[in-house]
This record gives sequence, C-alpha cells and structure tokens, in this order.
Amino acid sequence: MFEDTKKCSIGLLEFLDEFPLVQKLIPRIGITRDNCIMCVQFINEKPIEISFGSKFISEDGTKKEEDKNIYFHAGDEQLNAESFGYHEGAHVLAALLKNNGMYSDVEICKKAYEQIRQTQLNGISYEDAKLTISDYAEETDNELFAEAFADVYQYGENASPFSKKIVQLAKMEYNAIKR
Repeated sequence: MFEDTKKCSIGLLEFLDEFPLVQKLIPRIGITRDNCIMCVQFINEKPIEISFGSKFISEDGTKKEEDKNIYFHAGDEQLNAESFGYHEGAHVLAALLKNNGMYSDVEICKKAYEQIRQTQLNGISYEDAKLTISDYAEETDNELFAEAFADVYQYGENASPFSKKIVQLAKMEYNAIKR
C-alpha cells in the first residue's frame, strides 16, 4: 500500500507544482477505507480532504485481479499510478476555477468539445467523445474533466485530442486567475 500511495502522492505533488494555487484549497490529506484508490471529499462544494485508499493497485501498477470491477482512470488495465494524483488534483482545480468566477469544469468540457468536434473528433457525439478518454469519463462531466488530466499525464502527446483541449482550456482559465 505504501508504494501505491507514494506514487499517487508524486502525481499530486507534480500537479500542485503545475497549479500551485490549488494547494491552498487542500486543507488535509488522509487515508480512507472507502472503495476508492484516491478521492477528494467535498462539503458544500469545497474540498476538505484528499484521501488515499490505494488497496486496488498491484506493485506493477495494474489493477489487482480481485478488483477488476473497480473503475480505473485513463489507461484502464495499464496505468501510471501517478495519474490518480492528477485526476484528483483536477477536481480541486475545478473548485478553484468555480470559486474564482471562471468557467466550471462542465463548461470547459462542453466548450472543448464544441471547439474540436468537427476538426479533431470527426463529428462524433459528446458521449462518444467522452469514451475517447476512458470509460470512467462517461460517468459525469466532472469525472470527464478529471479524466482528461489523467489522460494527458499518462499519455502526453498520445492523449485523446479531447483531453488535450480540456486541459488547454483549463490552463487558460487558471492562468487568468494568476494574473
């Protein structure tokens, strides 16, 4: 468990290096026994804790056999465990953007889709575009936003064009806050 938590923490720390204003919204980090690898807990739309419950990742970074039914983030079976830190950091970034009157994570996802629907997504539906990122991205637009960050972290230039556009727009909104 320690190695998994360490890898998730490294991803979160790298995310916070890239988005230092997000760190101010994370009051504490804890351990959870909940059915998650890593999660952000919110009260009244404010993050109160990032929790680790990394009992689902094996030493080689793949899903443990007994937990095949647990959702994994971008990459499905094979992933870089650090991508969980990016995914959860993105949820807190979404709160930061909203708290500062910027586009919400949902608005960013829809805007990204409209900007590249015809040129890079060949006109596919919004729901099908979510699946170019991961199965988990289909859950909600909030998860789509977070999955885009995990996808870009995991695959870089080979990430879904939809993910890359979401992250690009989110960075633009973040940089507007920093000014």
